[in-house]
Amino acid sequence: MARKKQGYKTTEEIADLLGLTKRRIQQLTKDGIITATKTADGNQYELTSTVRNYVTYLRETVSKSGKKSEDMLELQKAKLKSDIELKNSQIELHKIKAKIADGEYLDKTDVEQDYHRFFNVFKKFALGIPPRIAAQLNGYIDPLQIRTIEAEIDKDIKNQLTSFVVASYSDNK
Repeated sequence: MARKKQGYKTTEEIADLLGLTKRRIQQLTKDGIITATKTADGNQYELTSTVRNYVTYLRETVSKSGKKSEDMLELQKAKLKSDIELKNSQIELHKIKAKIADGEYLDKTDVEQDYHRFFNVFKKFALGIPPRIAAQLNGYIDPLQIRTIEAEIDKDIKNQLTSFVVASYSDNK
């Protein structure tokens, strides 16, 4: 066995001192975290610099994991915020369903049927206006003029009813 330099330790001694395996010491050496001096008997490690380098490595590792912990905290906060928004949406949906069940909201098909009935009644009423006006004018104006007035009013009413239908159709899209 060759003479051991003073202040130097073997791989086994460093492993025992740091509470690591011999294989882990070899890996730290390969990664350049700690340095060894090659001898005929194997690697020798200068005790003070090896311990300092390993402590520095541990500090950096903790610092990096601290940043990861901060990132993880941010992700957890974002997840928590999303969970709160989801719960609020579910509460709002439940409130709406309760209002529907209580009859505070109308069913769409019922509303559509009411509108159809209303507009059919309104159309019949509006189209009945020109003949009623013609009947009122009878005897005061020439029958040819009455027919002309009736036709013009009828044409205007039909144009307005058509524009209501077109507007209603456009609004639904």
